[in-house]
Amino acid sequence: MAGVSALPQGWPTLSELRASTFGHLGQFANWCERISGDAEKALEQLAHQVRAPGGVAWEGAAAEAAIAQADADVITARPFLWGLPDTAAIARRGQDTLQAGQRLVLDAVEDAQRDGFAVSEDYSVTDTREVTTREQLVQRQAEAQAHANYIRHRVGQLVANDQHLTAQLHEATASWGKLTFPESGGADAQPLDHRWKQGGPSDLPPEDPKKFHDWWQSLTPEQKDQVYSYDHDIGNHPGMPWDPPDHLGKDHYHRLHLHELEQQTQADIDRMQHSLDEMMHGHNVDDGALYALQTQLAVARNHLQGYKAVEAELNSKDGPKRYLGQLDEFGHAAIALNNPDTATRNAILVPGTGQDVTRIHVPGLLRCRHY
Repeated sequence: MAGVSALPQGWPTLSELRASTFGHLGQFANWCERISGDAEKALEQLAHQVRAPGGVAWEGAAAEAAIAQADADVITARPFLWGLPDTAAIARRGQDTLQAGQRLVLDAVEDAQRDGFAVSEDYSVTDTREVTTREQLVQRQAEAQAHANYIRHRVGQLVANDQHLTAQLHEATASWGKLTFPESGGADAQPLDHRWKQGGPSDLPPEDPKKFHDWWQSLTPEQKDQVYSYDHDIGNHPGMPWDPPDHLGKDHYHRLHLHELEQQTQADIDRMQHSLDEMMHGHNVDDGALYALQTQLAVARNHLQGYKAVEAELNSKDGPKRYLGQLDEFGHAAIALNNPDTATRNAILVPGTGQDVTRIHVPGLLRCRHY
């Protein structure tokens, strides 16, 4: 009943919009913050070590040249590193904005469906109810058009915000890969390569569980820590041992990640609460945006509650030792009682279908007993 028109260029279909996720923006922000901190420490270490290689101070023309070169490199690199936190902030704000915009579109679609209309892939709206009079037909046509207009308005805002974010990130990263150190001949700095190097059995972790297990066991503790620094979900790989002899397995790295997720989620909560407070004190509050932000804040608080409950279970002194074998950013976790690597028999307790991590004593938890 509502007018049908082709999708404007760059618009997603309804199915594509439903399937869209924006977690990559948060991951990118995490990467920027981590690289900024690591690189800043490396620069400080460089400036310190060049003055006393091996802990012994040196003098002479070569020493002066090396120190001057190191200081110049630090000065050249620091402005680039200082921009990384700003880039991370752009990505995080963009993630919040796009998630809220997506929720507003889907809420508008659900409103139309509750009123008895079907919403097509191009956001056109048609009536699913029978009408018996001319007056009913006119009224339903007007309602369909109103729903279609509102849905498309929300989609347009979402697309505009996405394009604005793309432009912001493009501007923020325009100089990446162009960092040069003229004093050393102007060689271009190469982009960071996160593949495994320096003696690792292969460039990337094997996908096959058995091959991964063998690969992992061949690494030194330092190499394992480096792999984790590049991929904080490495503990979820099916080939990862739970608690190998060096204790650097699923349990160890998931516990590290759990602490990081708690800190990150708390920071997200603080940021969203600040945005919500500003929105509430502003003028011309957008009720839809307000609702979307409140929903995201509630979800984040639920995730944090789940992480804290998992941590409490891991620290419990009641019964066998707990091992954390699965963890993700949505509050899902699996804890084993005793070490599955050395078990001969397994018993699995699965909470009721659909329960999340805050509904039972150990939230959202899959518990396995091994003996």
